Amino acid sequence: MDFGVLSGGLGSIKAATELVSMFRDSLKAGTIKPDEIAGRFADLYDYLLNAKDALIQSRDEIQALKAQLDDRQKTDIIESQLEFDGIAYRRNHPDGTKTGPYCPSCWPLDRKLLPLSKLPGDMVDQYKCSSHGSFIYEKTNKPSPFINTRGRSYYKP
Repeated sequence: MDFGVLSGGLGSIKAATELVSMFRDSLKAGTIKPDEIAGRFADLYDYLLNAKDALIQSRDEIQALKAQLDDRQKTDIIESQLEFDGIAYRRNHPDGTKTGPYCPSCWPLDRKLLPLSKLPGDMVDQYKCSSHGSFIYEKTNKPSPFINTRGRSYYKP
C-alpha cells in the first residue's frame, strides 16, 4: 500500500483544519479583510480536494489488495484439495466427491485448474488440454476389441 498517498491526504486534512482555525480566529478578532475571504476558501477547497483524492486512491488500493487476498485464499483451498496421481491432478472436494483429471502443466505454471477434454479411444483414455494442447494418456481396463487369430488381428465391434 502506498502510504505516501495516505499521509499526503492526512496532511491536507491537517492543513485544512489549521486554515479553518486561523480563519475562525481572524473573523472573531475582526482582522480579516473581505477580499481575503475568497482566497482562504479557495485554499480550504484545494486542501479538501487533495484529501478526497488521497482517500479515493487509498480505497481503490485497499479493494485491489482485498481481491488479491481473496484470490490467494481460494488458490490455497484448491491447492489443499488437489492430488497428483502421476499423470494428472484430481480434486478431492469436502463432500467426498472427486473431479478431474486436470492438466498437470496448467496448475503448477499458471495456477489454472483446467479440466482435460476426453478424446475417443479404445485401449487408452486420451485427454487433451484445451489451453496448450498437450495430450495425457491413461491405460484403461477395457478389453481389446481386436481378436488375434493365427498371428492376425481382426476388429470385433
